[in-house]
Amino acid sequence: MRGYLTMTTLLLLLFAASAVALSTDVPPEWADDVARMDKIVGSDTDANPQWLDAVGNGFVATQLMSDAMFVAGLYNGIATSEAPSHRARIESTVNVNVTGARCSNSNGDEPLQIAPGPCALDVRRAVHYRRTLLLTNSGAELAVIEQRWFAHQTLGNTLVMELQVLWPELSTRSSDPQCDSITVALQSNPGEASRDIVWKTAKRAAAPQSGSLNGGADVSLRFGSTREAETSDTPRISVAVYYDVVPESVTFSYSSNTNSNNSTNKNAAQSAGVDDTPKNTTLTFLTSVATSIETAVEKVTSAAQTAYADAAGVAASGPTALLDLHAKAWNHIWLNGGIEVGGSRRDVAIAANTSLYYLFSSIRPDRNFSLSPGGLASNSYNGHVFWDAETWMYPAFLLLQTETAAGMLQYRFDRLAEAREKAQSYVGMNYSGAMFPWESAFTGVETCPTTAGTGLREVHISGDIAFAIMQYWFTSKNMDWLKAVGYPMLKEIAVFWVSRSTANSPSSAPGSPVSINDVIGPDEYADHVNDSVYTNAVAKMSLASAAIAAQLLGDFSAPTDVWLDVAQRLVIPFDATQQIHPEYDGYPGNTVKQADAILLGFPLGFNASTFNALASDMLDHIRSHNNKKQTRPLKHQQLKEHQQYVEEVFSKFAAGISAPHRVFGSDSVWANDIAYYAKRTDAEGPAMTWGMFCIGYLATGDVETAAVYFNRSFANAKPPYGVWTETPEGGAVNFLTGIGGFTQVLLFGYTGLRITGSGRMQFNPPALIEGTTSLTLRGVDLCGGSFHITYDAANVSVASGSNDHSNHKVAAADPSFSFYISDKTGQQWHFPATLPLSDAPFQIYCS
Repeated sequence: MRGYLTMTTLLLLLFAASAVALSTDVPPEWADDVARMDKIVGSDTDANPQWLDAVGNGFVATQLMSDAMFVAGLYNGIATSEAPSHRARIESTVNVNVTGARCSNSNGDEPLQIAPGPCALDVRRAVHYRRTLLLTNSGAELAVIEQRWFAHQTLGNTLVMELQVLWPELSTRSSDPQCDSITVALQSNPGEASRDIVWKTAKRAAAPQSGSLNGGADVSLRFGSTREAETSDTPRISVAVYYDVVPESVTFSYSSNTNSNNSTNKNAAQSAGVDDTPKNTTLTFLTSVATSIETAVEKVTSAAQTAYADAAGVAASGPTALLDLHAKAWNHIWLNGGIEVGGSRRDVAIAANTSLYYLFSSIRPDRNFSLSPGGLASNSYNGHVFWDAETWMYPAFLLLQTETAAGMLQYRFDRLAEAREKAQSYVGMNYSGAMFPWESAFTGVETCPTTAGTGLREVHISGDIAFAIMQYWFTSKNMDWLKAVGYPMLKEIAVFWVSRSTANSPSSAPGSPVSINDVIGPDEYADHVNDSVYTNAVAKMSLASAAIAAQLLGDFSAPTDVWLDVAQRLVIPFDATQQIHPEYDGYPGNTVKQADAILLGFPLGFNASTFNALASDMLDHIRSHNNKKQTRPLKHQQLKEHQQYVEEVFSKFAAGISAPHRVFGSDSVWANDIAYYAKRTDAEGPAMTWGMFCIGYLATGDVETAAVYFNRSFANAKPPYGVWTETPEGGAVNFLTGIGGFTQVLLFGYTGLRITGSGRMQFNPPALIEGTTSLTLRGVDLCGGSFHITYDAANVSVASGSNDHSNHKVAAADPSFSFYISDKTGQQWHFPATLPLSDAPFQIYCS
């Protein structure tokens, strides 16, 4: 096809596991981006509509060819119902298709044929491209219409659709009748009226005084509110949409540089030396949204109008100004966090790029919201926040976008009061402290459908949040944040676990076992179980974390002795004969829905005997310390020694308690757990599970089996744009939880990277990904700064990052820090450094 470069040699199988070959014609101007795997080429018309990509900026998002737009925090519906609070759908203003075209010249006009052209998701710029070919009746190509969609990263309230005609050069134009102008027919598909929002105002609005951006399209304003508030004591959310109304047709002229409107005069103008460069006109259609979540109710309309005017002002400053500003912001995101895969595994590199794109485009650091399993552009799972956020998606942000990780935890902190209320709502159970909801939306109350038992009994989420809090503290070293945000949550979570625990003997004798009964663990096939091994493990770690934080911060009034006592007495089921962890007390070996007991090895790094020894030792020390305080005031030196002791225990605790990830042998309990549950896990279960098996096999020395599970870990990423499904063929779309499992394999599995203390990480790669030559983690966040790390078959190289964290909400613990790396002998180097891989494991730390 004239004007395009065929690149089937560059476009391999999009994802090896999909077994679907992709071959198409790629515009030559896209070739470099395609080769770098920044542009993922596909077809919008041939793809399963559910598997089309989304554009979002963490505030507003939409899936391509969808009739819905969604806004972070905008929910409709009552929390406690069979059909509870869910993302409020706003009718799409940017779901626009090219449906026809006509060519006009001095001889009149004639219809043109249209044909689908190449499409692409540009993950580097966060833009979706769609091209439509305009052909004469003889099949000659006259021009191309390019549509571009993006949710503006800098102007965060605004979605953009651009429409541009790309004319061929004059010398390449065919001998067929030429067009002085082309009129393109457009079809806007907003879908049915929203059932979630009551629009009170819908009117034509005054366009901003920044010039015409789209041929004089009408500008419309819609203002309304959600139909139902989440709770009886919270207001409905107001929303305003200020947008360009897409007309039924737009006309593009070939050139604005001549006064002629026919081909003969154009040729004469060219002969006379008149510039007749075709005018590749861009029309811009804006949609700006504001809500009463971030703006006072009385200012919502003006906020939407201001956002529109700001975007229109940028667009008026130049034909590429709006896109350039957006692309610059995304370039900053990628510079500060990414994964690079060297070698011939394009499927892995593309999966890494698209996966991070879908994560990064679903949340933003200046809005304290969290992530749902289907992302911001989807109403999957009602758009609610589950344990998926902290356990599966959060680790990628913790390492690569730490300011966003802080925002996810701030979301929980801002709803701490509701977590207390949930604990107290269990009549007659005497629960107290913070019991975070299994499903959370806007207010933080429980929004799990009343027909599901998970909202009542899947209590491990509080422990998942506590684990995420400690991970953030380990990597940030920010004591101010720990005191203001982290510890208040840890303290309330510890109180909850104590109240939720039950002594196994009527006398509650000292040292007698303690259980947590009638729960649902991560394996949701098993309900009403006692002593879920995962639940009890995160509960024990929560209690110890709270006790350590209390001592570090000097909160000596906290009942740390009670917390530690319960922590060491909580039962961890263990089969001494098989040397495995049964999933729960009395587990008969049934099929498991998803990763559960194997999570003790990673991410928890939990070993019961080592944990109990540490907890017991710390408990004895605290009791001795408290006894001394009761007899006489402690001297400064005694307080100092106590603090040093707590910090030492804290370091051991942070190192993974038993550090099973450093046991590379098939005789470890973790290896037994992995092998045991690999035979019992549902093959049709959710995608994130397989990454955990991969990490387990890598850490326990079975690299060959790990490679099988690695390929399986991203098999649910669907062509053409790497959109994930929850199960092999269905479930939630786009499944960010599965993305979270896959990215953890890249970040922690093949690198052997572990967070081992306050401001400390260990790097000990067991292998390279099969078919690759190197793996780079770009912009790993530590102590408020960042570093890059690359390893290949021979060496590991480290260097400081840009330290350009101007958007960070949480300042570095010490802005004067430096990065160091030490090898297995303890020898230390400043960054940058290149060391032989044979000297692993390496310790990376700041001081």
